[in-house]
Amino acid sequence: MARHVLHSPLTAHPRRIRLLRSFALDLGRPLSRRAMSAPSAPPDPPPFSFPEATPSAVLGGARAIEDRFAAAVEDVKRRSAAAGSGASIAALSLALGEASAASARATLPSMVHGDADVRAASNAAKDRLKGMFDAALSDVGLYEALVKAGVGGFGNGDDDEDARFERNVLRALRRSGCDLESDADRAEVREKRQTIEELCTSFASTINEHNDHLLFDDNELQGIDDLDQYAKDEATGKRRVGLKAPHTLPVLKFARSPSTRKRVLDALSRKVQEENTPRFLEVLKLRDACAKLLGYESHAHYMCETKMVKTPEKAQDFLLSLVDAYDPVRRRELGLLLEMKKKDVGAGSDEEISLDPWDIAYYTRLYKAEYAGVDEAAMKQYFPLEHVKSTILGIYETLLGLKFVRVLDAKVWHEDVECYSVRSAQAGGGDVLGHFYLDIFPREGKYSHQCVYPLSPSYVKGEGERVLPACVNIGNLTPSREGVPSLLLFREVETFFHEFGHVCHCVLANARHSLHSWAWSAVPWPGGVEQDYLEVPSMMLENFVWCPEVLRRLSKHVSNGSCLPESTIEALSKSRFVMTGYAESKYLGESSKVRT
Repeated sequence: MARHVLHSPLTAHPRRIRLLRSFALDLGRPLSRRAMSAPSAPPDPPPFSFPEATPSAVLGGARAIEDRFAAAVEDVKRRSAAAGSGASIAALSLALGEASAASARATLPSMVHGDADVRAASNAAKDRLKGMFDAALSDVGLYEALVKAGVGGFGNGDDDEDARFERNVLRALRRSGCDLESDADRAEVREKRQTIEELCTSFASTINEHNDHLLFDDNELQGIDDLDQYAKDEATGKRRVGLKAPHTLPVLKFARSPSTRKRVLDALSRKVQEENTPRFLEVLKLRDACAKLLGYESHAHYMCETKMVKTPEKAQDFLLSLVDAYDPVRRRELGLLLEMKKKDVGAGSDEEISLDPWDIAYYTRLYKAEYAGVDEAAMKQYFPLEHVKSTILGIYETLLGLKFVRVLDAKVWHEDVECYSVRSAQAGGGDVLGHFYLDIFPREGKYSHQCVYPLSPSYVKGEGERVLPACVNIGNLTPSREGVPSLLLFREVETFFHEFGHVCHCVLANARHSLHSWAWSAVPWPGGVEQDYLEVPSMMLENFVWCPEVLRRLSKHVSNGSCLPESTIEALSKSRFVMTGYAESKYLGESSKVRT
């Protein structure tokens, strides 16, 4: 049995948490007795250490999952004729859950393993498993067997999760081409989708494997307060600046040299562009071709069909209305930054000066410092990572009525990784609801951004036994160095708070079917909450990080333990919406067609 240490929650503040209580009830509603009874001892978290992982072992594990799943799907087909849709769909739900839970051991190494060959094998395993699930959910024989068995025998109404599972399975089968008349068209859709998956995997792995760096003299990095975070290149004696956020953010925000900022932004913009642009364009073509084979006008029509917006025309109209709303704000903000740049470089009123892309982050910081009183470099001293981490966990415990328990002897994949069990905060310790892992520092070959990666879905096996959900927060926060603690930019604090909202959304899933448990397209198995809603809880929860009482708790000066001064908290709040017009317009520009 795993050894657990209680993570002590911070003192509750009733006034702060009233707003979230009803939301917390929806996210973390106590488990029904039929789904889970209180265990006599805490269940162990899923083991995710890979001490002897080899490419052949990873691929062999994927093949074993394929074999078991294929046999289970054939069994569902045989059951359908005799047992009816209820029993057959229940068997399909179990087969999906078991295969999904097993898949993470084959696919997680692609995100976190230290060996490049193992990562490559894990990416190949992900492609195989995605093809396996896609094949099952485009299996005409399965579709016909379920329909012939009779639809509607499973569940009791629109609000019943079992009935929703049945509808979603049949919808997935239809949207994969099971009601197409042509066998050749169905085969072509499957083939193109497999190619799309392989291209997308190659696209992501190329980014993650990229490990180039730029070299700079110390004088080129003036303005950055901690140059020792950049190791010196043995051959040249220059500083090595990598292209992950902990290295690039300080340069873009603080480096005084425009040419230094330009080199970094250009390198970021062109990173693996030569390799990935052809993949991107080919995926666009293949997605469009698949949609048309399935009878849709375009891939956008195919995707919007299951969203609240329903049509791409409505989505486009909505996005462009936001572009129009933000445009005057964006123009005003960029005008303010241009004036700051003119003042900074000593340009005359009639001198031609432009605001370049590599100027935005730098002059936004200066603007916040001058007009809102926010000194981002000095503020880092108030956000040591260990304090921020324990406080964020404590705040979520209070908000959602939980206790997080560190599992000290959990089997993990790297010494930096921490594992926690999640319990209800009921008297007596409460049920264990799920597990999460924290892997928050950058490493070579590791996934290079921030995400929460599902490790196990929530689902119910036979006799009401529930498999608990699990996930890992994969981050790239500023790491500590010998003698120098990890100090976070406030943006990193906000990101951590946001991502931990996804963690709680995942581990508080009380789904009976894996198809409804928290997941997204990073994993090969089907399922997840509705995509319209995936970001909603975290986007709502991250607002708490701006509350003065939360800022007081999150901040603790690395030297004297003091919290942020009230004047700084007020200035930070004042700066919250600075450059919102530019940031939102940039985001919308990535989502919308350009109008001519």
